[in-house]
Amino acid sequence: MLLLAAAPLFGNGSFSYDDVLIAVRNGKVREVARFLAEGADPEATDTDGNTLLMLAVREKDARLTDLLLRARAKVNARNLRDETPLMLAAWSRCEPCVEMLVEREALIDNPAAPWTPLHYAAHRGDARIVARLLQAGARVDARSANGTTPLMMGAMSGVAEVAQALIKAGADPKLRNVNQDRAEDLALKRGHTEYAAVTRGEAARSIGRRILDGLAP
Repeated sequence: MLLLAAAPLFGNGSFSYDDVLIAVRNGKVREVARFLAEGADPEATDTDGNTLLMLAVREKDARLTDLLLRARAKVNARNLRDETPLMLAAWSRCEPCVEMLVEREALIDNPAAPWTPLHYAAHRGDARIVARLLQAGARVDARSANGTTPLMMGAMSGVAEVAQALIKAGADPKLRNVNQDRAEDLALKRGHTEYAAVTRGEAARSIGRRILDGLAP
């Protein structure tokens, strides 16, 4: 999936881009470092437009991410889906990768794409990355092309802590998408009652608390 139809040679011609991709996929940090030293281009892309940095964060490889950033890989490159490394790091739930990219001033929002890193992190149910992106200045009510907000995206995973972080940062639970659904509506459609409760301003109960409540006379 990641290999080019015709893999070009780099540097002294001793290796191809396929070799580099395989090394990235397998987390071979020393091999990738050698390829870079011999002339491999970190901005070369696969057939989907993903750079080596994008592939590293997608593989949740913090060591490779650090290596490529030190090799001056572009933090705001975009693939053919207009995804940035930060978006992919949020999707893969690689917290160290997110931190490194934020520290290197990666775009917190992606104006060229219908989605933002915060949308991705909320959809994946990662409250820690959601909180970090908000701290870095992510727009809490960023809208996709169909009007979906991060709070609505969080309803897909149903992690109550995601809703709590977004609401605390000022997310508006009354907003609706083009289908006129609110975050609460989307959460209830998927049976995520705790998430829906948070969007209504109620405190989420733990599973243990709900069990005890069910046993109470």
